[in-house]
Amino acid sequence: MAYPLYLFKDAHSPNVELFVPEKRQQWPALLFTNRQLNSKASVILYGSNYFTLVDTTSNQVNLLQAFLDGIRPGNAAHLSHLTINFPAAES
Repeated sequence: MAYPLYLFKDAHSPNVELFVPEKRQQWPALLFTNRQLNSKASVILYGSNYFTLVDTTSNQVNLLQAFLDGIRPGNAAHLSHLTINFPAAES
């Protein structure tokens, strides 16, 4: 089952924060159990959930870069749903 995960970043912090309205308490524990389980759980976490960048449009580039740097290329390759806002075009 897919869940929405909302990503945001404080301008004064290098860390990306995560808000998951329907988060189950077992999620973080599963990722740290062992290397094999981490690998399998990461595929499900990044491939099955919907990630949404929650920030002003001008700061989304920094948020996206920090998120991708934090999860590293192996996990980024599993992303299947990522929502990014684009600025409105003026005519």
